[in-house]
Amino acid sequence: MGCGLITGPREDEDHYKVGDDDAQEIILNQQHQEPKVIKPIKALKPEDQEKYLFIMNNDIPQIQELLKEYACKYYQGQTGLMLCAQNKTLDSLILFAQHEQCLQQSDGMTALMIAVKNKFIDAIPHLKKEYNLTDDENRTALIWSILLQDIDSFKMLFEHEVICDWKTYLEKYKDKNPQFYQLAQEYASKVKY
Repeated sequence: MGCGLITGPREDEDHYKVGDDDAQEIILNQQHQEPKVIKPIKALKPEDQEKYLFIMNNDIPQIQELLKEYACKYYQGQTGLMLCAQNKTLDSLILFAQHEQCLQQSDGMTALMIAVKNKFIDAIPHLKKEYNLTDDENRTALIWSILLQDIDSFKMLFEHEVICDWKTYLEKYKDKNPQFYQLAQEYASKVKY
């Protein structure tokens, strides 16, 4: 699937707004296998709740069925790929990546940027089509790694997104974490770009 800019839900799709505290999403904490409560959301339609939970629980057979019918649709302002990046479900992310790369939320965030924000570096190699895409403030995933002071994602993205204005951001935030600044400078000096 080629990259096409889609900002938020399309007119021909159902979209349900985030609510206050009517319901809560529950996902499994993959490290401890205990339920973990995350942001309160307004409940989706019952059939959509089940589909959403397949993604959260990394249920591969159910996700494969889901993709046949629902690839590239938005739920709560995110695609399935974005939800996988947010919840760090790698197997599911790999499946969704075949269909949903390069789609963006209304703020321009992509699944790659969401993965970087959540320090989900295992997802980065599977989201190559999203390299160099920018959010609504013209920031790439590499710039997000600088803002978050994440040296691992910085190293993984550096060679692929070096065309962005990374030096300006690195200089701007060097006092925030001098150690990150030094490591990033050293790494950048070793890589030919």
